[in-house]
Amino acid sequence: MRKSRDPESSPRGNAEKYLSYREAWARIKAAQGHGFYLEAVTIEESIISDRLIRYLLSKNAIELKDDLRQYPPFGQLIQRWKQKHPEPITSRGVDNLQEAVDRWRRRRNNIVHGLVKSNPGTATEDIDDFLWAARQAAAEGEKLADAVSQWCKKEIPRSPREARTSASEAAVTIVSISPEEHRLTRVLGQLGLSVPIHVRGRTSVADLFNQKERCGVYVLEFATGELYAGKARDVTRRFVQHWKTHDDIERIAFMRVPEAELDTAERSVIKRLEAEGKPLRNITFTRLPEGETDFDLVMSPEEQKRWRADLSFQDLSGPRLVDPVLRRKYSRRYRQFERLGSAERVIDVVRTYVDAAIPVPRRSEVAFWAVTCLPSVGMPARININWQEVFNVHGHDADLWCSIFMAESPFYEWSQERSDKLYERYLTLQPTSHRYKPGGEDQLNFYIRADEVESFVTDPEVLPAIREFNLRLMQRGPCIYGRYHCMDLADRLLDEKERAGELPTAVST
Repeated sequence: MRKSRDPESSPRGNAEKYLSYREAWARIKAAQGHGFYLEAVTIEESIISDRLIRYLLSKNAIELKDDLRQYPPFGQLIQRWKQKHPEPITSRGVDNLQEAVDRWRRRRNNIVHGLVKSNPGTATEDIDDFLWAARQAAAEGEKLADAVSQWCKKEIPRSPREARTSASEAAVTIVSISPEEHRLTRVLGQLGLSVPIHVRGRTSVADLFNQKERCGVYVLEFATGELYAGKARDVTRRFVQHWKTHDDIERIAFMRVPEAELDTAERSVIKRLEAEGKPLRNITFTRLPEGETDFDLVMSPEEQKRWRADLSFQDLSGPRLVDPVLRRKYSRRYRQFERLGSAERVIDVVRTYVDAAIPVPRRSEVAFWAVTCLPSVGMPARININWQEVFNVHGHDADLWCSIFMAESPFYEWSQERSDKLYERYLTLQPTSHRYKPGGEDQLNFYIRADEVESFVTDPEVLPAIREFNLRLMQRGPCIYGRYHCMDLADRLLDEKERAGELPTAVST
């Protein structure tokens, strides 16, 4: 069924091309509105490809073909575009348009092939996560298709008549905004949010939103430069609640989201804003504590900074806790643990993790991290920090596996080739979607066999992400699982005679 309306006046020039594009843009809007994100992504790729073919033909970078299927595929078109125009392009608020389109191409590939495709015997991506990723790809693709189209209009030679018509009909509005506002607008646009609207002095935004289109995710910008990302079934009512608490709201951006997708959408927006280094006033999902923390009294901020930057640095000094009651509480369980055929192997693995990934482990024991012994069936040991587990060993005897949590942000700039090499080094490495709320949105979880885990946790490409995550959790507050700490197992991890005075060495790659 046709989605576009007939134009009120006859189009000039290539009328059929005009009508095709009119229909394409209408279908992109309709597809996103009804949740058919794959259709939107496919049409967006078609528009970008068509514009790039037109541009490359005008520059004699490719030859005219009788059959459209003979033109280079999407990826090659982008590469030839980069070669012909290597300088970064800015169009419609998108910086370095060539790279942005290339990144979107890779994202598009994952979306188009990711709904049901997976390795044999493995689960596909969670359907809600997939649909949210598809929604974002569709929104970003629409923005990029528009940016490429507008840039091509300027770059592709036109007839004198077309040039005169374009100049006479163009309406250009120049708005002075700061570079920071420009960057924020660009990031919000990539997430699918609207251009921020100035609302300073308003007590209501009811006039800005249609009554049937108020469910979604919003971002508030404050006079301090801080942001707040939230969700609401009715954004106008939520704004009033914020206004009563915060008297410095400057701007608001909004994106319509179905009610069932609000949680996923909110987390995704917060995650991206954190990755961009934007200061957030949110509490629930944010990852970084502000100001002085309790952990600063145990390990100074200067030591923390060094521990994060210098992977060979570890401070094992300080006294250990003496608590006879806590020791007796889990002594029997530890004796059960010792009878496991894999007990010594588990101790070696956990000791390696503690040495590499726990800051000042002797001084922070119990108060900021805890090791539990036989916490559940089939799980010999687990490390907890703050309100969540960060490392556990599960399985029996020769079939031991480990679960490891770490920050995701250190991997944001990784190329596909670099990621592939990591999986080539660690053949049993398996990413999961498992996460805990205390760790915030910036977290990853991997499963890996115990015979590879010692190299993995000391790998200089991986250890920074583990240390970032664990230190952040300690900065958030004490460990609530200290009452389950097994002192006997901790002896084997921390005592000098057990450790032989050596730390694991980060492997080079």
